[in-house]
Amino acid sequence: MALDEAKRRSIVAMVEEGVGRNGIARSVGVAAFTVSNVAKQAGLRFDRQQTVAAAVAQATDAKARRQALGARMLGTLEEARLRLSKEPQARGFQAAAGVSTPAPRRRATSL
Repeated sequence: MALDEAKRRSIVAMVEEGVGRNGIARSVGVAAFTVSNVAKQAGLRFDRQQTVAAAVAQATDAKARRQALGARMLGTLEEARLRLSKEPQARGFQAAAGVSTPAPRRRATSL
């Protein structure tokens, strides 16, 4: 289906205003690929600075989440180590971590 001239003009105007590709596509009711093609045919380009800034922010947020997760894991391990050192009868890490362990099975003796 061919794109009518009104939609084409609308897309070009929005690109010139600095509206993002996906926003234009939603607004006009066409695929993002169509928006890119119309912009390219008109000799226009999208401002990639917002995309770059968003990617940098996302990477920074991911790094902060990894650091927070590492700190929580370290805290949990330190707590478990302390519980192990205080319980000489503990049968292993599960007991120190507060996880119940089944009692050892006794072998049946024959008479």
